[in-house]
Amino acid sequence: MNDETGNREYKRQLDRDDRFERAVVAFLNSRDGGTIYLGVEDDGSVCGVAAPDLVQRQAADRIRNNVRPATMGLFDIGLEERDGKPVVRIVVSSGPDRPYYRKKDGMTPHGCFVRVGSQTQQIPEAEIEAMFARRARTSLRTIPAPSQNLHFEQLRIRYEEHGKSLNERFKETLELLTPDGKYNLVAYLLADDNNVSIKVAKYAGTDKIDLIENEEYGFCSILRACDRVLEKLTVENTTSARIGRIYREERKRYDPAAVREAVVNAFVHNDWTNLDTPVFELFSDRLEVTSHGSLLPGMTREDLLSGCSRVRNRELMRVFRDVDLVEQLGSGMRRMLGAYSPDIFRYTETFFHVDFRFAGEPFASAARPKGGLKPKSGPKTQSGPKTRASSSASLELRTQIFEFLAAHPDTTTRDIAMHFNIARSAILKHFAHLRTAGVARFVGPARGGHWEVVRERASEHVAASEHVAVGEHVGPGEHVAASDHVDSGEHAGGRVPNNVVRLLREMDGVLSGPELRKRLGIGSRRFFQSECMTPAIRLGLAEMTQPDSPRSPTQKYRLTAKGQSVLAAAGNGGAE
Repeated sequence: MNDETGNREYKRQLDRDDRFERAVVAFLNSRDGGTIYLGVEDDGSVCGVAAPDLVQRQAADRIRNNVRPATMGLFDIGLEERDGKPVVRIVVSSGPDRPYYRKKDGMTPHGCFVRVGSQTQQIPEAEIEAMFARRARTSLRTIPAPSQNLHFEQLRIRYEEHGKSLNERFKETLELLTPDGKYNLVAYLLADDNNVSIKVAKYAGTDKIDLIENEEYGFCSILRACDRVLEKLTVENTTSARIGRIYREERKRYDPAAVREAVVNAFVHNDWTNLDTPVFELFSDRLEVTSHGSLLPGMTREDLLSGCSRVRNRELMRVFRDVDLVEQLGSGMRRMLGAYSPDIFRYTETFFHVDFRFAGEPFASAARPKGGLKPKSGPKTQSGPKTRASSSASLELRTQIFEFLAAHPDTTTRDIAMHFNIARSAILKHFAHLRTAGVARFVGPARGGHWEVVRERASEHVAASEHVAVGEHVGPGEHVAASDHVDSGEHAGGRVPNNVVRLLREMDGVLSGPELRKRLGIGSRRFFQSECMTPAIRLGLAEMTQPDSPRSPTQKYRLTAKGQSVLAAAGNGGAE
């Protein structure tokens, strides 16, 4: 691992003294926050931690109990694997209520610390007083709710759905009360009934002149409102397709994972102090997500694009994380920039906008942050006479079918037809052409046989025969498989499918299938396995942590060295 820096700290283990709390306090008081790695020596060598689950619980308890002011929603603890050893990662956000301090030492130079380079230093008393004077006196937890007749059945059900329960003291635990014991704005936003209006507007054109739809999703817990907005935007995210060089390329109007992050961020980071609400607007060429409040004081555009984690409403962040709407501090920005150019972000003194141009109308090329991922371009339009385009598309599709056959030895023609969204009869005609060209063959009886690839490259032979007799027999119940002449672990064209590239970009550690599906915005387990994970494993880009038990409920996945190389190539502008 790299050396320690101003926002990265290594520790061999969870210290028995209070040096761990010292590091947490220093990051909370720093402008950019930071990350603590447990199980790593000072020189960056990985030693791992014993009983990682216990260490994670102990670290969380020590932060909650030994650091003040309250830190809920300001840190994230996770487990990752480095050099085959478990490492506990603790991401600490810069706090809004500085100065933070160790509880036992109070708000004194002995309890207040800050990062200076890679060192942790005490804060002088004069600076402590200045930081305290700059504290925001108005926050959601100190503003009384407009109504004190509040109920939280939706919140209780939501927690139970995620294996958690709200005890009798949940109002104090979730900080739903003002200092004098009244319900605050946090409680009001999370209550079953409120007067918070959340709208999704739809316009016929590129401006706001012709409003054709105005859906209302508010007047309930913002958790439920967020769910309903996400469901609406999922319905609006229609799919278009074109024939690419190797595969049929299907493209949503906007990237579902990136939009999900923008919507959740709009709820969590919105300035709710005046009960102004985020707005979601669909135009003919774009989706706009607008929240109230600009960048937090002291935060720059460079901080934003680098994933610097600053939390406006830590109370809401804590609840959204508890119910799995937020995964990891700083991950949302990385996910959005993995799919779009930095140009999608606009902000003024009052508003923060995220603009998602629909596929086919991408933003102009723009410089991206060092190490950032290349923005995706929109689909190209076909040109030339219709007959020529049609013939070219047919050859392209045939090549795609060949490559799919080679890479998926366990699939059937029905599955291939479903994958390419065309009739099975059309797939069988393409197989007939492939057989005539000598690049595929049907083996076995008409019912129960299967197709095999007999050459590694189809592009030189796929057009050898353009004439197949109508009604020529093709096995009706065949099973498609790759023969010994094709290495099914390699992509025949040297090109990684788009779904696999998207998957690789999300694999920043050892992750389970459900975690990856959530990051990708994929609900179907079958689609995830057949179109993302299985191809990645066959191409040697990803691997299982338990290869001998592929169906284990604790199965997880990680990148291989080859997958890391492919991901690096994609990030540096290589073709997907």
